[in-house]
Order: sequence, then structure tokens, then C-alpha cells
Amino acid sequence: MRHTALGADTIAAPVRFPASSGRALLLEVLAVCTGSPSGEPRRLRELVTAAGPRAGMKQWHRALLAAAEIIAHLRLGDAVPSGLVEALEREQGEDGGFCLMPATTAIAYTALSGTGRDRSSVRRCREYLRRGQNHDGTWRYLSFDIWDTTLMVRSLRGVPAFDEHLLRPALDFVVRTQSLDGGWACKQGIESDNDTTSSALLALAGTARARRVLPAATRYLRRAQRPDGLWTTWQSVDDIPSTDVTAHVVSAVTAHPSAAVDVSRAAEWLLAQYEESAGWSAQWYPNAAYAVAEIGEAVGWAHRASRTAARGLLDRQRPDGGWPLDPGGWWSDHAATGLALTACLRSGVRPHPPHSTTLWPSSCGSRRPTAPGAGHQPWRGPARSSTTCPCTPMPSRLRG
Repeated sequence: MRHTALGADTIAAPVRFPASSGRALLLEVLAVCTGSPSGEPRRLRELVTAAGPRAGMKQWHRALLAAAEIIAHLRLGDAVPSGLVEALEREQGEDGGFCLMPATTAIAYTALSGTGRDRSSVRRCREYLRRGQNHDGTWRYLSFDIWDTTLMVRSLRGVPAFDEHLLRPALDFVVRTQSLDGGWACKQGIESDNDTTSSALLALAGTARARRVLPAATRYLRRAQRPDGLWTTWQSVDDIPSTDVTAHVVSAVTAHPSAAVDVSRAAEWLLAQYEESAGWSAQWYPNAAYAVAEIGEAVGWAHRASRTAARGLLDRQRPDGGWPLDPGGWWSDHAATGLALTACLRSGVRPHPPHSTTLWPSSCGSRRPTAPGAGHQPWRGPARSSTTCPCTPMPSRLRG
């Protein structure tokens, strides 16, 4: 993407994604829009066709596909199919943007403005992009206000100062931001997703407020459940089941006994994943401690797999008492250490003494050596946690 943005003529080692991948589509449409030699309008149209039917896809993916198809037709000199522009305009938000995403909005603007017609959707796109530009000239990815709030509540609840001053408005915010479909989105204004929905329910567990949101949330989780009893992250037909998201749903339903959602097959699947893969792994945060902490909570810490997985974390504990982000990492990390301690303490596994008494503040991340990959953040998704989502790793540290 940097090569494309800087106008490079060639890309020495292009990264290949599946044809149906949103990343492949994004890279191709950027290359075509900038006139890069690596951009081919025919290939862009082929990627759009390969994506298949758009019904049931994520909203931003539908918008990107429609915009890409319009751009491909314009670059090839073909007539834009009837109804395609209108289909793209239907995805536009009231604020003029598309799914609160500057990049998707910019591509939609390129497509709509290229039709040569004076459309209100073009003007609204342009104003959205103008408003969203920062003083330093950049655009930033959105902050996840609902997701971050639910994580902070789950991590800090029980701390007297937090409970006294911050818990009530945080819980009120979670209740207030429930979507009309009964779920929660990671950010107000976009589609509900299964991970934020389960995180919101976990944040509201044990409160009187839960009674207000649970009936609609239960209906949402039933609708979002796949025929095999599992859950994906997004409400999208092209998404696959996620171990960490499924674990979060299982934990959320367990925390609300009156929620009539059958999670038995999901729990069995999580246990089977441990046996089939010789351990647990997570989709959104590929760190072993995260997988153990989240999935162990879902299937129960008394289960043999949970305790065995927690004991396995001891083999990764560093001499300074902390845990690295990646196996064989050069330094201990706050978030990884917090997650590992969470798994150990909840499973009854004691970290190697005396290291567990020397973790703060000297051990974790405050004196990182210069090493290959320094600064790498493994949170998966469209944004790096270290720069745009500072609240994402913070709860993991606090939990430990």
C-alpha cells in the first residue's frame, strides 16, 4: 500500500491475498485509481466478480465492491451498469461517509465523482473527508468507543475508585449504545458484531441493567449463530468461525443464566480445537496467553484442557518474570504478561517464583532492547494498537 501511495512504478515483492479478500480488493483498486503500472482494471473487475453475491456481506465490503466495480467500468471505458451507483449510495451514512472509514469513503468518492454527474452523495463524501482530516494532514482509523468501554469495565470492575466514580456512567453508555438489532457495534454508527455484543454482555453481567438489554441481545445471538452452533466475528457470509469470539459468546451466555442460547456445541468445538491443534490459538490476538485466558474462561478452569494450557504458559515465562508477545520474544510485554497471569491465577497454576514479584514496573516493556521486529504489535485487524487503539491492550495489562 505504501508503494502505491508513493507512486512507485513497481512492487518488488507483492503480497498475494485470496481473490475474495477485502485487502486484495483494496490494493487493486488503489493501484487502478493512482494509475500504477501494477493496477489492472480488468483484474479489478475479476476480483469483484470473484467475490460473489453481496447479500449478507459486511457493509464496508459491499460498499468497496460497488465502488471498485464502478471504477473498473470507468477505467475500461464501459458503461456503468444500471443501478450500481444507486446501490453504492444506499451504503452512504447520514454523515456522508461510508462505515466511518476514511479509506472506503475516499474510494467511494472516486467512484461516484467519476460518473460525471452532480450528485449530492459526492458533495457529502467530500465534506466528510474534509471534516475528518486532522491538523497534521492525516486521516485516522476510527476509535472503538463501545469495544474499549466494555473491555475497561470488565478489567477494572471491583477496583473501589473505578466502581465509585466511573462504573455507573460506563455501564449506562453500554446500555445506551445497544443497536436496534439487539447487538452492539465496536463503534457507534456501524453494524453490530458478535465480539462486541458478547463483550457488552460480559460488562453488564450481574447488574440490574442487564435485564433491559438481555431479551434483544439473546435474539441477536440466536440469529447470528451458525448452523454448526458457532459464531463468526462479523455478520458476514464470507467470515469464518473464530475461537476467541466463540469463546466470548459462550462466556457471555454463561454469565447470564436466563439467556436462552444453546452454547453446548460451541464449548465442545473449543475443546476439540485444543486436541486437534495441540493447544489453543486466537484469531484476533495471536498470543498464546490471550487464547488460554479467553477460551479457558469459556470452557471452565476446572477442565483438564484449561489447566494443561495454563501450565504450558509457564514454559514461556521469561527470566524477568514476564511473558513475551511471541514465542522466543526478546522482551516481556505488559499485555502478554497480564493475560498470562490471568490464566495462571484463574486456573490455580502458580507462575515460577520468585519472578512473579518482580514484574512491575521494570520488567515489562520499560527497557526493551533493540531487536529485530522491535515495536511489532500483533493485534490483528485494520489498525495497530500502539498508535490508534491504545485501549485495546490496556485491559489485558490491568487484568493481570
